[in-house]
Amino acid sequence: MSSDGLLSFPFEEVEEEEEIKNCPEDVKFRNPMFDFDFHKSSNVFAVSSVSGAIQLWNYSVEQTFCVTALKEHTDSCRTITFADTKLYTGSKDKSINILDLETEEVVVRYRDAHEHGISKLIAYKENLFVSGDDEGYIKLWDIRTDDKEKHAFEHEHFDYISDFALTKYRLFATR
Repeated sequence: MSSDGLLSFPFEEVEEEEEIKNCPEDVKFRNPMFDFDFHKSSNVFAVSSVSGAIQLWNYSVEQTFCVTALKEHTDSCRTITFADTKLYTGSKDKSINILDLETEEVVVRYRDAHEHGISKLIAYKENLFVSGDDEGYIKLWDIRTDDKEKHAFEHEHFDYISDFALTKYRLFATR
């Protein structure tokens, strides 16, 4: 740590002209993307767009291609996250969808999951997830039970939830 309290990292400088090798090609999208996530055990990533579309991509050094494109939201799809064989998506239209990756079908749909647009999701195991919305509300969900929404928390500040992080015993949220 420097004397001014800032951390400094000894990154090696890379020349601008140097070519990056063994890297998949850049992917270009027609619509602006809102969020993306990489699957933890396969060469697949998902992106969500302002149009509400969701795309699944297979990537490798040799070839990167779109596996499927789906439109499951009526407004922008703002957040997307993998959990094993499921893909969780959240939208400005206040809905949350859970897709089965093998069938590419929505297996659970919460049409009015929040009173405000969904801004962030994070999956915790395959059946538990947390959602946050534009006004700072946070909800914990368990898709195995009839009473799906388990806990709702009102954030102290009236602002959107921008990100989550989970540890074994804690949930961290940023606004």
